[in-house]
Amino acid sequence: MAIKEIGIKYKANWKVRLVIFLFTSITYGVIMALMTYYMDKDLFTWQYILFNAFFFALFFTFVFPTIMIKMGKGWNKKSQPTLEHEEEIIAQGPANFKKKYEMVGGKLLITNLGLIFKSHKLNFQAGQHNIRFSDIRNIEPTYKFRWIKNQFIVHTQDKQYLFTVNDREEWIKEIEYHLRKSK
Repeated sequence: MAIKEIGIKYKANWKVRLVIFLFTSITYGVIMALMTYYMDKDLFTWQYILFNAFFFALFFTFVFPTIMIKMGKGWNKKSQPTLEHEEEIIAQGPANFKKKYEMVGGKLLITNLGLIFKSHKLNFQAGQHNIRFSDIRNIEPTYKFRWIKNQFIVHTQDKQYLFTVNDREEWIKEIEYHLRKSK
């Protein structure tokens, strides 16, 4: 059985990229202007600040995500989850999972028994977390910064689990399908 890959491609529309570009360039420009002004007034020119802020934002809005996607092609080959007997992986993709105050990076998997989040080894709170379909009450889409549609909350009887993913609608559709199928 082939494992479905969800959220592998970064799909930011032009509005999101424009907001990220503007936020990054303004923030970096202000910080750089303040540092340059107070540390070395000889270097301070508005052309210098604007040039650096523009290219910094350009790099982190367009180039950096592309590099990270290329580097992350082998993400699913490492850090395999521990599966129960007769448990099969149906779908998987990169995700972040909120554990206390840290957004833990790793991958989210949909199996025939529920959800598994397996962190990669670069986290302080590394490990695996399982959520059975029988424990899930509902799934609620939510927003990061009110305009980025990339998070959802899995509600169980006593806990809430926040995930940040690419292609949120596809994740929710796939989880709800397998949730209905398991009942």
